[in-house]
Amino acid sequence: MPASSDYEIEIERLREERRPTPVALHEYPKPNWLRIRLLKKFGARDRDTSWWAMHQWLGPMFGYGRLDHWGTTKLENGYTAFVTEPYGDIANLSPVMEFVARHLGCDWLVSENSWWCPGGTIRGALYEGPESIPADKIVRVEFDPILHSFSGGER
Repeated sequence: MPASSDYEIEIERLREERRPTPVALHEYPKPNWLRIRLLKKFGARDRDTSWWAMHQWLGPMFGYGRLDHWGTTKLENGYTAFVTEPYGDIANLSPVMEFVARHLGCDWLVSENSWWCPGGTIRGALYEGPESIPADKIVRVEFDPILHSFSGGER
């Protein structure tokens, strides 16, 4: 479909220069590195280790509106990442990504180059990269999803 406004034309031009990696919406990374890290950090409620149960930890960690258009992608650096592409700006998403990555011991990045609604959303990605700590070194904590607070050790 041809672009109709100057804004859309500019977005298409930029996407041709540096096309973002596509997102498999509502899919979790394989292998299960993210689920393993969530289980190490928080354990399993009622012994439920399903992805649905893991998503119940992710939602409160990201906060309202920041876990949007989420899924999995293969980043340009070759790592398989869990991504969220919410509406907003980098200044609002960066501290959230840093917070989640710190608690899960993984690497993170934020970029304006998003797959979903380019120019309107931003990309936040979590991945196991060179700065990630081994999953078995993650310190378990108790997390209250209602109060959005942690108790226990740090990373």
